[in-house]
Amino acid sequence: MLKGLKGKINKARLLSDLSEIEVTDYWHNNLDDQDCAFLDVRWTELPDEIDTVIELELK
Repeated sequence: MLKGLKGKINKARLLSDLSEIEVTDYWHNNLDDQDCAFLDVRWTELPDEIDTVIELELK
């Protein structure tokens, strides 16, 4: 969850291999009213469970 970035992210990707991560403005727990953007990494294999860097390209 990235507070204050709803609608402001053009692209998100893993820095390690540049694979893209889906960015959404809603989540399943009704958090979409908080001006937040969400990164959906459920289907992405993270290179490191503790220290993974995600690059954001802002609009």
